[in-house]
Amino acid sequence: MDDAAAHVKLHQAALPEEVREVQKRIRFIVHRMEDAVANHEFEKARFYSAEEQKERDNLSVLWKKHNLDQSTVAGVTVRALKKH
Repeated sequence: MDDAAAHVKLHQAALPEEVREVQKRIRFIVHRMEDAVANHEFEKARFYSAEEQKERDNLSVLWKKHNLDQSTVAGVTVRALKKH
């Protein structure tokens, strides 16, 4: 495992379960949205885009709730999303 992946995994494990669950839902939604776009199902893609935004808003609330450093968590989240 390379250093970046190890860093992401370490930070992910330190996050509260509810934050990890929202991140997991975001990854799932992004995957579904990408599939919809690839299949030219643009109404579905628009729906998933709106769902993704709701989950990202939820994630922001959780960052505040748990007093997490958003810049650090956001960096980990972006890398984690690109990895999966």
